[in-house]
Amino acid sequence: LICNFNLKMKVIVKIKSDNHDSSSSPTKAENDTPILIRPDWMLPQSKHHRCHAFTREGRAGCNLGSKCKYSHVFTPTKEVPSISNRSDIFDIYHEYFGFHLKDADIHEKAECMSCRTWYTSGLICPKEGTIYYAAYGSDFHKSPQGVFWYKNSDSAITALAGVIKSALDNRIVKDTSAQNARSIASNSRIKNDVLPFIQRPDWMIPAHKWNKCRPFLSNGARGCNLGVRCTFAHVHMPNEAALPHIETRTDVFFKTYYELFGFSLKESDIKRKVEVTVSGHWYTAGFACPKYGTIYYSAGAYNSYRSSQGLFWYKSFSDAVSALGGIFLIAWGKYHAQSQSHLSPPQKKQRTSSLPPLPAETDLQCLYRKLFPKCNNLSNKSFHVESTHINSKRYFTAMLLSSAEQGKVYAAEGNGGLFYEDKWWYNDEKIARRACFPVLFVELERARKIKCAYSMSRWRKSHHS
Repeated sequence: LICNFNLKMKVIVKIKSDNHDSSSSPTKAENDTPILIRPDWMLPQSKHHRCHAFTREGRAGCNLGSKCKYSHVFTPTKEVPSISNRSDIFDIYHEYFGFHLKDADIHEKAECMSCRTWYTSGLICPKEGTIYYAAYGSDFHKSPQGVFWYKNSDSAITALAGVIKSALDNRIVKDTSAQNARSIASNSRIKNDVLPFIQRPDWMIPAHKWNKCRPFLSNGARGCNLGVRCTFAHVHMPNEAALPHIETRTDVFFKTYYELFGFSLKESDIKRKVEVTVSGHWYTAGFACPKYGTIYYSAGAYNSYRSSQGLFWYKSFSDAVSALGGIFLIAWGKYHAQSQSHLSPPQKKQRTSSLPPLPAETDLQCLYRKLFPKCNNLSNKSFHVESTHINSKRYFTAMLLSSAEQGKVYAAEGNGGLFYEDKWWYNDEKIARRACFPVLFVELERARKIKCAYSMSRWRKSHHS
């Protein structure tokens, strides 16, 4: 029994000794690295505390930049890419922000410990105020304070360059849906561009609305049916499956809205937002439904790029409006029919029509008053005019929004125009406007409001006082 007891005691002592050897303790390298009084040695005296919101979520948590009363410190969560050349830090910064760093912008710190000089480095971004510390890289030694130390200055600077490159590379979060994969792949250069970052991502919410309406976000109108009377903003938030994947023309968007609500939209109802970065101009669009007050934002479609804030940006305003129209049509179940008709778009060709000729009267104000004596005069807002280039030549098309008929839309058609991409195009804007009236004459004849469309087309004020 005594022998067995002694054997058990030896086993227990052995296990405790092994556990003690495997316990976590600072390595020799960590013990030899310097200990700083201020580990956050780059923080200025005016901002001696870190911004916790920026530390947790980056610019999505706090986008005040240098205006924030706390310091924005970028902390890499994993090893950063290795940079081989010390001077690469200047090239990286110029590529993203478009201006050159100075040698004075890069801060180095050297400390002696155990007869050895240790180096680390940092940078305060001159553009945004973000603080970057050297981390990881080659031959680094991490102190118990979390500071990365290096045996020479070059290693500290190249590690700092890797941290900055990692931070800037992670800013672009593109729309990677299957519909947009082809358009993104065709423009690989965009990965080096910086998308806009704005202070109010929900930039369409008016000041008198407190915030987003949560019941509406969860269940739409079933969650809150107050519409414009709600004290919170009703914002339409589509999921990935409800993003448009083809172009939606503005006239289809406007016409669908009129068919749904009997109300004619104007160009001014579509709000645009333009931001400028080193990569050029970026556009997005928004729309607040006049009927229900619901806010829609551009999302999806071709040539779209999603920022870290969840906003979709486009290289042209027309692309942004096209995506906005698609979002609205999907929300109201009117997108499928358009998608089917878009599968085989008509090619450019000339086409004859049974419409009457262009009106002989060139004064369209006078002609409209002849048709609707009790109506006000036409204004520039009564016509929606677009232009495009076909074989390097400029053409125009137009739509008449008839105010006497609650904004009913009449699109230009026939009479010598070119039929291209589902529209009729003319080489003169005035002709495009006049080409809307034969369509109006035919509709009024069918409604028995005029006797003959052809007679109306030949009418002139000078002949009929």
